[in-house]
Amino acid sequence: MTGNLFYNPFIHYHCIKFSVMMKLYYILFVTISVLLVSCSDNEEPKKEIKQEQSAKIEIKKDSVSFNIDFYPEKSIIVDSNLVLLGKDETGNYRMFAVNIKSGKANDEFLKTFYDREIAKLTVKNDTVIGFFESERTWGYWNNKWNKYQLTNDWVFNGKYGVLNYLLEDNTYIVYSLDYGEFGGEVYFYNKKTDRLYGMKLYGPVLCVKDKDGYIVNGSLPHNTGFVEILKIKKPETLIEIPDSFNIIKYSELKSSFVFIEKQENEFLPDSLEEKIRNPQKFDVNAYQMSKQIIKNKLRVETILDTTDMLCYATIPVKGKYLHIFQKRKKVNAGIVEGAGMNVIDSLYDESLFSYDFSSRLYKNVYLISFSYWQQKIRKEKMICLVWRDEKLTRYNFN
Repeated sequence: MTGNLFYNPFIHYHCIKFSVMMKLYYILFVTISVLLVSCSDNEEPKKEIKQEQSAKIEIKKDSVSFNIDFYPEKSIIVDSNLVLLGKDETGNYRMFAVNIKSGKANDEFLKTFYDREIAKLTVKNDTVIGFFESERTWGYWNNKWNKYQLTNDWVFNGKYGVLNYLLEDNTYIVYSLDYGEFGGEVYFYNKKTDRLYGMKLYGPVLCVKDKDGYIVNGSLPHNTGFVEILKIKKPETLIEIPDSFNIIKYSELKSSFVFIEKQENEFLPDSLEEKIRNPQKFDVNAYQMSKQIIKNKLRVETILDTTDMLCYATIPVKGKYLHIFQKRKKVNAGIVEGAGMNVIDSLYDESLFSYDFSSRLYKNVYLISFSYWQQKIRKEKMICLVWRDEKLTRYNFN
């Protein structure tokens, strides 16, 4: 899977065979959108309040710019280097590397890392892997490229555009299915037990792991934005998915949307379900109550559930979760306190949003990437934000 974690949902409409049920979901979701946004304009608890004294997190900031002569499609952290991969105007694959400790270009590193046949770069369980296009083989990086047979390569080959690879550790492969405003799901595949678990979540774009479990971020760029950040301590408490929906075992994409929907509906009393399924009787309070009932049944904790923003990163820092988020064309850093997000630093007075977006934690380094060259909406081809040692460095590639 390469990029496109944030994407315009309309580009996938021609790929989805919509049933009558899915059309009803769309009508219902639009109704929810209007009501929630309307409610958010009248409620005070959702406001961001600048309370730096409560956060005890000081963010150091820096900015570096580079001119590159190709179009970056992917960025990744490798051995303390920020590496960009893309194509030049002739269609050849190119790379550029920056040492994130010195902030300088690292041509010496590329002498061994760069291979003109590498078409894809990603990380599997903290190991950097690359796809060699002409040989149609994979390799892993350990001071040199070593060829090997990659299992479950559907995660990385881009065959299924609506699937997003989020994280892998010793126990789980975490991935998501994203149909934009028509629905989404996050999955945890237990490699040791061969079981698959999941739940509904709109716009699941990133997952980070800390000592308490897994933090999953759903951020949907629809209307003014929807954000739902969840903590999942034990993935086995989620809904167990039948083998027939397990792409890891069968390499065939079958949406489990209807199955999960049915299982979650069984948690709800009939009186409540009527108020959220019937557009004529829809009640926004009933909808919020139903979401909480489902999360309680699945033992999922809500960190934040709000509208009118997009969240680009959730970073564990000093026992808290630092969120990099955008609201009203401004990018801020904040922590959740009470019912809303408290701003601790105003980072950029501009929108960084791109549908070609990625966000990932590499051990102690967090990388957020925005690719613009396809959209041509600004002078930069790519902007990368690197969080390291409580310092946020912005890399502009022109």
